Amino acid sequence: MRVKNYSPAGHLIIRARKAAGMTQRQLSTATGLAPSRISEYENGSRDPTVNTLLKLLAATGHTVTLADMADSNFPNPYVNNVRLLDLLDLVDALPPSRPRRGAA
Repeated sequence: MRVKNYSPAGHLIIRARKAAGMTQRQLSTATGLAPSRISEYENGSRDPTVNTLLKLLAATGHTVTLADMADSNFPNPYVNNVRLLDLLDLVDALPPSRPRRGAA
């Protein structure tokens, strides 16, 4: 698959989906999101909200855990060859969620 625009979230979704041995269609079915939306996230043309990203990762059997490295027994800033700080940058880079209609 060719990625149009590099997106840390899209890259994370691709890696999690492939590690779970899932196709985009299977991930779509598991999350209730349209296959085209999964493709948009993966090719970088759209970024998911944090909640959607967590939903996608959960459907692949993965989770995101943020830990204070100073208080943990986590001596290495790399997780599966991806820098932990890159993951934290991903969360910072995601656009804020828009309030739902009618929400105060």
